[in-house]
Amino acid sequence: MARRRKCLVRDVIQAVSEIAPPRLAESWDNVGLQIGDPSRAITRIMTCLEVTENIIEEAAGRQVDMVISHHPLIFKPIRVIDGSQPVGAMISRLVRDDIAVISAHTNLDSACWSTNTVLAEKLGFEAHAPLVTTDEQDSCMADAQIPGPGLRTRPSHPFNSGQLVQHVKQTMGLERVRCSGPGKEEIVEVAVCTGSGGGFIGRASMVADAYITGELTYHHAVEAAQRDLLVIEVGHYESEVIVVEPLSKRLLETTALKSCDVEVLAAGKDFQPFRFV
Repeated sequence: MARRRKCLVRDVIQAVSEIAPPRLAESWDNVGLQIGDPSRAITRIMTCLEVTENIIEEAAGRQVDMVISHHPLIFKPIRVIDGSQPVGAMISRLVRDDIAVISAHTNLDSACWSTNTVLAEKLGFEAHAPLVTTDEQDSCMADAQIPGPGLRTRPSHPFNSGQLVQHVKQTMGLERVRCSGPGKEEIVEVAVCTGSGGGFIGRASMVADAYITGELTYHHAVEAAQRDLLVIEVGHYESEVIVVEPLSKRLLETTALKSCDVEVLAAGKDFQPFRFV
């Protein structure tokens, strides 16, 4: 058996790029290495949805050298790292504990294997086309994979509105969802988009009978009704936290990490900012 080589931060940067190429990120986004030295050796990685105080505490307790988050810790330009402020305090702690941070955000949403792929699989739906076409479509389709952002999917059998709502709640382990738009007697085509998918309601209404997304604004819900589109809102957190564990496994399958001596863990519990009362 071949001896595995030492893993460097730059190897993980390459591994993340294999899954979610940085060129797929939106222009307003901030993805890639956020904290750390590319030449530093690491032995343990942890994936998560959001970098929070609890995630940093978990990483330190599990002797993690690097955190890979979906949502960027450093999103907007920072003029000063103020330890009395939440983000500044987290950056200070990460630097002090020598924990590197990488973010894969909208590039992971739009990749061939994406947050949307995981949502479609969770629902048991077959993805067959992108909701929004990207420049990556031809190359992905050649590999029998489909790019985002968003996917067009087909359930194994038609649903009516009530049946689809119950299916979503059951497969995702949810007690409640929010719906907008009209009820439907027959739903054959379902569009899905993790996170904030309100901006794609117009596109979804042209190609699908129903649309499942993470969150909507009030005005997006009005638009759904105007466009005669049933929309099921499952929650931003709920639609994306499901990628954390699959991502931890997929990283180990990348060319960059296959030969590396590194362990990849999924965070035990991410931060849900809402309480239901």
